[in-house]
Amino acid sequence: MNHSKKKQANGVRHKQYSNQQQTHYSNYEELGDFNNLILHNRIFSIMGEPEDHNDWNPRLIENTCDEPEAIIPNIPANARWAQNGVTVAGGHGRGNATNQLHWPQGLFVDDDQTMIIGDYDNDRIIQWKMGDTNGQVVAGSHGQGNRLNQLNGPTDVLIDKEMDSLIICDYGNRQVIRWSRHSGTTQGQILIDNISCFGLAMDDQRYLYISDTDKHEVRRYQIGDKNGTIVAGGNGKGADLNQLNSPGYIFVDQQQTVYVSDWDNHRVMIWNKGEKKGIVVVGSQGQGNILTQLSHPNGLFVDTLGTIYVADSWNNRVMRWPKGAKQGTVIVGGNGKGAGANQFKVPTASKFFEEKNNPTKNDQLEKIPNEVMNGLKEQGLFGIQIPVEYGGLGLTNTQAACLFEIISAHDLSISICTGAHQSIGFKGILLFGTDTQKRKYLPKLATGEHIAAFALTEPTAGSDATSIKTKAELSFDGQYYILNGTKIWISNGGIADIFTVFAQVPTIDDKTGQKQNKMTAFIVERKFGGLTNGRSEKKMGINASNTAQIFFEDCKVPVQNVLGGVGNGFKVAVNILNNGRFGMVAGLSGTMKMAIQKSINFAKNRRQFGRTIDTYGNIQEKLVRMEMRQYVTESIAFLLAQNMDRGISEYQCEAAIGKIFASESAWFVVDEAIQIHGGIGFMRSIGLERVLRDLRIFRIFEGANDVLRLFIALTGFQYVGLHLRELQKTVKYFYFNIIVGESSKRLRRGIGISSGPNINEYIHSSLHPSGLLLSKSIDYFGTVIEQLLIKYGKAIRDEQFIIHRIGDITIDLYSMAVCLSRCTQSFQNQISSAIHESNLVRIWCEEAYERINNNINLIQNSAFIERTRLMSELSGEIIDKESTVPVHPLSF
Repeated sequence: MNHSKKKQANGVRHKQYSNQQQTHYSNYEELGDFNNLILHNRIFSIMGEPEDHNDWNPRLIENTCDEPEAIIPNIPANARWAQNGVTVAGGHGRGNATNQLHWPQGLFVDDDQTMIIGDYDNDRIIQWKMGDTNGQVVAGSHGQGNRLNQLNGPTDVLIDKEMDSLIICDYGNRQVIRWSRHSGTTQGQILIDNISCFGLAMDDQRYLYISDTDKHEVRRYQIGDKNGTIVAGGNGKGADLNQLNSPGYIFVDQQQTVYVSDWDNHRVMIWNKGEKKGIVVVGSQGQGNILTQLSHPNGLFVDTLGTIYVADSWNNRVMRWPKGAKQGTVIVGGNGKGAGANQFKVPTASKFFEEKNNPTKNDQLEKIPNEVMNGLKEQGLFGIQIPVEYGGLGLTNTQAACLFEIISAHDLSISICTGAHQSIGFKGILLFGTDTQKRKYLPKLATGEHIAAFALTEPTAGSDATSIKTKAELSFDGQYYILNGTKIWISNGGIADIFTVFAQVPTIDDKTGQKQNKMTAFIVERKFGGLTNGRSEKKMGINASNTAQIFFEDCKVPVQNVLGGVGNGFKVAVNILNNGRFGMVAGLSGTMKMAIQKSINFAKNRRQFGRTIDTYGNIQEKLVRMEMRQYVTESIAFLLAQNMDRGISEYQCEAAIGKIFASESAWFVVDEAIQIHGGIGFMRSIGLERVLRDLRIFRIFEGANDVLRLFIALTGFQYVGLHLRELQKTVKYFYFNIIVGESSKRLRRGIGISSGPNINEYIHSSLHPSGLLLSKSIDYFGTVIEQLLIKYGKAIRDEQFIIHRIGDITIDLYSMAVCLSRCTQSFQNQISSAIHESNLVRIWCEEAYERINNNINLIQNSAFIERTRLMSELSGEIIDKESTVPVHPLSF
């Protein structure tokens, strides 16, 4: 950064460059300083060309200079960029030694090539001189915390030359602080508080610009100003031109035009001074990896010609985007994800699982080893969706789904342990907790210091959650609820420190004076006392995960630990389960992908009757059907996660469909994988038999599939008759309740006008035949639903033989819509697999259409109705005899 004494620190954005680096650019001295990169716990210097980047969380890359026209007058369009980087900071693995970094975020380079780095997970700012092996901690050397001598997850930093101080985004403490560079300074000074700050910039007039990820806005502040003025966003979370969605790093030019990396909208916007709306200048085609798209942009820099350089983080590349261009060019990276000198890598858990975890050994030990648990904690996998201010990774549902796929592909026992912890264990605190409860419990849950569990099921209460017997009675002094009761089959029950517990609170009805129970949720700490657990259960599968009974004997829970209010326990439980199901769906997609890959490798190399078995039609059909189910499952998972991220609140049916489809498909896929392997697939050495055992529970827990099918069908009945435009909105965004509720309009049909929805308006032209099948199916389904309601009325809820098949029809309808939409996006984004996907979708939709018709015809068939009555009679006889009824053929 070339900070002149006249123009104090800051210029436009900061990070990544120093004009001293010009010596690295032989032919392009004008490229100046845009050449430093932080990535995967190291900082690279691109020798010969510029660049910037990040790593898994919104991480790094921005740049700032206060006289950009002096440093970088322009960058020739034909400039060649070196593809290999040299580590200039870190590079000694993840850690807190002075030669290490741990998720570096912000970077500022001073005139003498000294780098100032926001060492995010070490909660410090570290200074690193070019060529040095070790850095020097210059702020926050007292560990994580909120005291003035501490930091909590710094995301950005710049130097204010006039004040000879650092300005730091102290993200986890929700404040921006100033930290003097004078020798002996031991603490900072709060400039602005109560702000979810992520990115910083300072213009030539020393106005400070800060992005706020909670308020989805950027504000400009005069030094000393606590309120600031909105200069970008500020109209809530969204994708309209007057909105932002988790803005990250920012850049400000000399005209005070603000450039924003709009992280979750996958675009870069510019906001001209005084304007109420921004302009999308990079990535206007949605999330993707073609040259017109971005995937979670991070750092950015703009030269004096208006060329934008952006770190396209999830595509592992840096792109150059000339002013007015419709697409960009990849200048650095783009060589796949990795840690090579010519690669970027968004860190994932894959390497950890491959190198440190042995699922077969865990299964035999019936335990996750301590060293593996510690490794999971170091990876941050116990706080995937806990906000960063509480010490978590702060991932969105969509981002988290990617991690769940990885975890479940490697080890379902670990998936259960981490899922029971965060998908349901502390999910209630995230969804319903007070600020005090969140501050108290989430930080230690995020690090895994405390493990969470969800305690609902009881010996007499399974799917019927409202029938729980555990009691919570208010103490005489009104300070505590006294819990007594038993919970069974609690995942993490024997190792958890924090429990979300559901109990009945006896109350007196004010109007009737009658005693009644109100189901209520509580946050219960093991250390409260009166809480014990049984031994770890011996199970069919997921053996390494801990499952135990929990006993409450006069367990005193402070009244402050009521979660969501007295009497709201059922609401809390249902919302927790609905909210967590997307993780199971995504995870099982990863499990299927693993089994398919194993099957492919075996089929390609196994020879029988003179040919490899992949050349036989029987194996080919198995592989295609396995891939179809994985494709649909993955589509459902990410659609569900994205809808949740969009703020759609009604997704319980989609979540139930996903849970049913994923759990049944995973069983099918792994069973077929074993069949492809033949006898060797039955052996433990291959690992598939363990996975099949592990999978069996998924059709039972967190809502038995049989019960969820009934729920889906009965919910669908509620939406008959909704307007066609609602359906069209649904197909565009995959909103389930409208799809299942769309009925054929009898009046229109009566006068000869088709009432089927126009699905093809929203899908790629090559998919129109399949779209027509979906339209016909929805129309036909609507007719049948109307007829059933007329025939049975409210009594339809008791016709489970029919309702079960309505559930199956609904699942098929939704799966058709989901895969049609995903495939359409693949065509629009020019994804290389689009044609292959379209062929999968064609087969799936054609067969789903046949299943739908068969089921519709069946439930209208009088012979079927008669058979259901006969089955009821036969079942009664079996129950009465308490055995099979037919006499043994040998008359035993």
